[in-house]
Amino acid sequence: MTQSKLQCSTISCSAAISACEKAGAWQRAVQLLNLMTRSQVEQGMVASNAAMSACVRGQEWEKALLIFGVSARCKIEYNTITFNAVISACTKGDEWDKALLLFHAIAQSELESNAISFQASMSACVKCHEWAKALVLFGEMARVQVEPNATTCSTAISACEKGGEWETALRIFSAIAQRNGELNTFAFNAVITACEKGGTWERALHCFTLMAQTEVECDVVTCNAVIAACEKGVKWEQALSLFGLMAQGKVELDATTFNASISACRNGGEWEKALGLFISMIESRLEPDAITFGAAISACAKNCEWEKALRLLSDMAEFKVEADKIVFNAAINACDNGSAWKKASLLVSMMAQCELRLDVITCSSAISACETCGEWVKALRLVSAMAQRNIESKTIACSAAISACEKGEI
Repeated sequence: MTQSKLQCSTISCSAAISACEKAGAWQRAVQLLNLMTRSQVEQGMVASNAAMSACVRGQEWEKALLIFGVSARCKIEYNTITFNAVISACTKGDEWDKALLLFHAIAQSELESNAISFQASMSACVKCHEWAKALVLFGEMARVQVEPNATTCSTAISACEKGGEWETALRIFSAIAQRNGELNTFAFNAVITACEKGGTWERALHCFTLMAQTEVECDVVTCNAVIAACEKGVKWEQALSLFGLMAQGKVELDATTFNASISACRNGGEWEKALGLFISMIESRLEPDAITFGAAISACAKNCEWEKALRLLSDMAEFKVEADKIVFNAAINACDNGSAWKKASLLVSMMAQCELRLDVITCSSAISACETCGEWVKALRLVSAMAQRNIESKTIACSAAISACEKGEI
């Protein structure tokens, strides 16, 4: 159309732009809209809406907002589809406040909001951590008699998950199930994650079982959330069982899967299984991170395997993973449990060299290691260091220091 001498009309251009939108060709859609402007052809609502939708689908949210601004200046009539497209653009651009302003503008324009309007606005809020506003919008649907669909319900459950409102998430989830509404993978993932974060591993497992019964396909997010729930419930057997099913099935394992499984074994005191998973992770060519190393070192610490813990700590450099305070604390705790006070003292020095701030956990573990071996001088130096760094001395740290002095007959 751009190179031919065929007459460009509003209807023909609008149809072409709509076709581009459906094909995901946002560049062509914008070119055609610009051609209409140059040819002094009235754009109209259909062409503008289609061009904005094409831009949103193409992740070009700024261009969608630009088209909306031009349409407003040209006094092109809006409809609910127009607002939905622009709200979706705001969602892509993390502009939740603009999304809400546009949502309320629908009512001011005497138009009716539909499920898509609510969904797009709620998604913008959830994406920008404004979960409470998303739930207010979800409650508003009943007042204006807009029937929530599977997507809006899933977004509301996701908002509950982000806000730690697992009980509300379960209520919404149960309401969908009771009216035989569609429960999709996204909804299950959100409610299982909400239960996991709320420490209710039994409910997370129940939802996972229901997912299998309703033949909704699970993905890596589902499995990772269930394994994390088992970790918090100290149910390492269930975590490893699900891990095994993932390895055998179609769900691809990722670093989060391994991290959660290693942590579950750590909490269950199964250090050998934790190290086995760590080795499997390396063999799977997945990159371990600080969480991986921290969990594996903690597993060793719980079983006095301080030498293995220190070996893992030294391996971090090979994988170009920087040790953080949590990792050092786990390693120092391993040395404490293994009565390796010299190593514990060395790790405290290394933390200072790495400019990591010592905390009460660091010092308490190191003092305890010194106390076990009667190294009262080192213990008192650590107590002094705590005072100099304004670290609050806990009862356990002071008791260990006193015990060290008693063993040294001071």
